[in-house]
Parts: sequence; structure tokens; C-alpha cells
Amino acid sequence: MRRKVFSGIGERKRVRFDSMVSMMSATRTISAFLLLIICSSLTRAFPIAKILFHGNVHLTNSQLLDAISENTLKRSVSNTSEELLVVEQAKQAIEKTYASAGYLYARIDSFHIGLAVPADSTQGFQLDFFIFEGVQYHVSSIAIRGSVLFTEHDLTIKMTTVPGEILKETILQDDISKLLALYEQYGYPLAKITIDAIIPRYDTTANKGLLDIHLRVVEGPRAKIGKIVILGNETTNENVITRELALKSGAYYNADELTAARERVERLGFFESVSEPELYLDHDSSVLIMLRVKEASTSAIDGVLGYNPPANATESGYLSGLVDLSLRDISGTGRNATLHYDRTTASTQTIEVTYLEPWLFGYPVNLNGGFSQRQQDSTFTETSASGNLSLALTQDIRIIGTLSYDRVIPSNQDSMAFSVYDSRTITTGLSASIDTRDNSIAPRSGVVGLLGASYGRKAIYGPAQYIDSSTPSSIGLSTVSLDASGYHTLFSSKIVGVIGLHARSITPTGGLLDGSDLFRVGGIFTIRGYSEEILLASRYAYANLELRFMMSQLSYFNLLFDGGYLVKDSTVSSPAEQPQYPMSYGMGAQLESPLGIIAVSIGLARGVPITQAIFAFGLVKQF
Repeated sequence: MRRKVFSGIGERKRVRFDSMVSMMSATRTISAFLLLIICSSLTRAFPIAKILFHGNVHLTNSQLLDAISENTLKRSVSNTSEELLVVEQAKQAIEKTYASAGYLYARIDSFHIGLAVPADSTQGFQLDFFIFEGVQYHVSSIAIRGSVLFTEHDLTIKMTTVPGEILKETILQDDISKLLALYEQYGYPLAKITIDAIIPRYDTTANKGLLDIHLRVVEGPRAKIGKIVILGNETTNENVITRELALKSGAYYNADELTAARERVERLGFFESVSEPELYLDHDSSVLIMLRVKEASTSAIDGVLGYNPPANATESGYLSGLVDLSLRDISGTGRNATLHYDRTTASTQTIEVTYLEPWLFGYPVNLNGGFSQRQQDSTFTETSASGNLSLALTQDIRIIGTLSYDRVIPSNQDSMAFSVYDSRTITTGLSASIDTRDNSIAPRSGVVGLLGASYGRKAIYGPAQYIDSSTPSSIGLSTVSLDASGYHTLFSSKIVGVIGLHARSITPTGGLLDGSDLFRVGGIFTIRGYSEEILLASRYAYANLELRFMMSQLSYFNLLFDGGYLVKDSTVSSPAEQPQYPMSYGMGAQLESPLGIIAVSIGLARGVPITQAIFAFGLVKQF
């Protein structure tokens, strides 16, 4: 997090080695006094053809050559000033390399420039360096003064720089940053750590150099949260952001809580970016927190179109697809609404409307309501109304309670076999969800899942011609469901493995299931390579496996494999069937484009010819 402080208190100082550098520079001599110029009357520029080192014992020639930049090695010289520039650049690189290896007082005693091939300047020049390495210095001790919250041991065990190791400037900087992060975690974001001194000494007994490092801590006051300032929210109301932050003015500052608060705002999905919080010391010694956001397009239209080839020569293929219209953050209030339409088969379609009211009565409870109607080919029409309350237990986990009403009206069945009851079902359920994905569109890590159970009571009213004394007036329906997906990088950040597990089971009590109770499986959102909802089951479990090759943050090419197990128990119109083991494979891609996110895929079920492959095309456009 970026920290800026008012009231004359300066920003954290960058770790420097000023004291050590000043001591080293005092012992080194500028080799210009020993300059021996062979070709002072050059009129043409010729390259440095060779660089030789003399006196280097602990560092090899190749290590020293690697330290000198390629530009320096390729530079041509034509006069004395250019010679001195090349020498100075090489000299600095060599001395820096020695210092990083612990030879703090290594120096170049002298150098020599001459022709690489005597009497032939066209072959370039040879540069010789005569080096004095000195002794290697190691860290002897680390002393930390000024800490009250932690003991010296508590701090030094967090450091990578330890006695016996060679001192590295970058590692010591990282160590100090880690210690400051520790103070911040415990409520002291304004703490400062500076280097008092780095004192070199020589151990004549062991014949080696030693360094004593002295650090000083200024802890500052334990910070309390003051004002919270939001910048950049042009559409979203400020209270939508602050309620998600859930930070209370006057509470003690905690770095982990602030990090979690920022992530909650990111997960709203309303912003293109959410900056790291900036901390300022206010006039009353409280910490002002400033959060900068950049609004994103929060509404989207999502379309998917699939082609299902004919099963045999007497049939014709048909198109299936869906359209989703999502309105998020309506008028900057955080409210969401969606409109969904899908045409699963040539004679099956669904329309659904949902609405989300977040933070009901100012509590972290969301109220979600929905209405849908489904025309299942020529068999029945199902109308549903549902509502749920979800409570956030943690940043990633929610508990959801549901209540729904379903009305099933059979089509005119005089000319067809009986398959569904005229029924009304009231269902209650409880589920838990988790979402730790780093990105909802193309995640590279995390899991998302929903585990639920429900019980419904189904009242039967007809059709009258199929009701007799043995027909139950009502049936109990118990359902258990699991939907989970996990994402993880494999071998590199460009390869992502995806595994999805999905399972459902419905069990009747007091009667048999009918056709409206069965689960419908198959298609681009379940087992790819099969026609939409072609498989019927009362119990199923299947897995989706993917290997994604990332091309950008949201674009990838993927290979896929789906397989599962399905069982259809006895229903009022058909006996139990043998278990099925569907399996499919295919490939696809998701691409960012000016039009939006484009997704394409092809899936092929096991045992069918390539002409029966299922093609799908999707587009998500935000506006």
C-alpha cells in the first residue's frame, strides 16, 4: 500500500548504503592518473576487441565480462575522452560485481589500452585491467534498536540477511520491507526503519572481513481508522463501496482487514480496477484511507448459439442457444437484474427473470427473487417462482436459504402417453457457496462451488383420467446437489488445469417420480459433445476436465474431456433403465475482441462419427 503522511512526517526512506559507499569510495583511486595511452592520434573509430583481467582470483574472467554491459563491449573508440568513458563504465561494473560478492574494497589499480594486434589498428583495441580484490566481507551481527512491540530476535528471524552471509543491498531492502509489513499487520502502518550504520572490521585471527549492521526502528503511534475517501466512482454510490469495505471509523488499523476489504470491493465486479489503499496521517493522528476506483461497464449481453446435427437421415439438424441480458449496479445502487431466454431444442424453450437486492436493511444479507416459465417440447409447461436469502459468513463463503413454488401443467395428453402429473410443489432448501477465484471470466487459481440440499412437497391434481384410488395425493422430493470447479496453473502461468465436478440426486417418498422431476443432461454447459438435454436421469455425477493454454489475461485455447455416470430410476410412465456412462472430448477457445469476449467450441461424444460433432459459438458484450 502506498503511504503518504501529513504534518511534516516524511515518507519512508529508501534503504541506502550511503555510509558504506562513502567508506569504499575513500579507499579507491581513480585510474585516470595511471592512464597509458598508446594511440592518442587516432582519426578513425575502432572497437574494443578484447578485455583482459589481471589479479582476479575469486571471480573468473567470464563473470567480470558478464558484468560489463554489451553496449560498453561493442563501443568503438577514436579519442582519449571515449577511451576514458569506456574505462569508467567497465570499472563501475567490475567494482559493483565485486561488492555484491562481498569484496567491498576491491579496486582497479590500473588499466592499459593497446592494439589487439601490434601495428594493426583495424583489428581493434585490447583493454587490460589490473585488479586488487582484497578480502571478502560477511555479515557478523545485526542490531535493531528502538523496537518496543517486538524483540530484536522477533525481527531478525524474519530477515533473510543473517550473520555469516554476504551482504546484498537488494536483500537487505527486502528484509526491511518485510519488517515494515509486520508492523503494518499489527496496526503500525507509519513505522519507519532506517540504517544507522554498517561498520566494517577486519578479523586478523580468521583473516576475513566482518560487517556489523545497525538498524533503528521508529514505531510511531498505533493507528486508528479515520476518514475513508473514495475517488473515481462516477456511477456507483459511495455507500455501496463503503458498506462493502466494512471498515469502522475509530477502529484500530489492521493490514489484513484492509487487504480483505479491498478484495471485497474488487469482487463486486463494478470496477475495472481498485487501487491499493493509500494511507495518510490526519491532523487528529488517525489514518485517512483513500481508495481509488475506475468504473467498468457493468451491463452485459451474453449469447450462445449451437448447432445440433441430425441423429439420422430422416431428421434435420437444428439450432439451440440462449441470450442473457445482465444489468448490474442499477443506477449505482448495487442492485442487479437479469433476463434469460434459451431454446434448448426445436420445441423446448425457457424464459427467466431474476432480481437481486443487496444488503437488505443495511445488513450483509442479499435477497434474490426470480420467475421462470419453461415449455418442455409437447409434454408440459412449468412455471416457477423462487426467492432466496444469502448471508456472507466470510469473504468467500455464503449460506443460502431458498423457497420456491413450481406449477406443472401437462399438455393435452389424449394423443400421447401419460408422463407428468398436473402438480404444485413447494420446496425449501439450504446451501453453501464458496468462491475464491482470482478472475470470474478466465480464472487461473481458486475454486467456486455450491453444495445444497432441499425438500419439496408435491401435490397432485391430475390429469383426472390418470388419477385413481392408488394415486398418491402428494409426494415428497428430496434433492442433493453439488457443483464445484477448481483452477490451478500447471508447470507455468500460461497453462491452467480446470476440473469441474457436478452431481445431483432426487429421491421420492410416497410415490414415483414423473417426467418433470428428472434432470436433463447434455450440451455445452454440462457434458459437451451431446445434444442439449438429451440425457434424462434421477441421479448423475460427471466431471469436466480442461487444459487451457493462456494467450492473454482473458484469452485461451483449451482441450476438453467430459465423462460421467447417469441413472434413471422408475417413473410413473417408464421402468428403471440401465446406468449410462457418457463420455466426450473436444477443443475450444476464448478470445478478447473489440466486439467482446468470443467463445467457440466443438465437442464429440464417444462412439459417434465426426459429422455428429456439436458446434457452439458464444459472445459476451459489456456496455
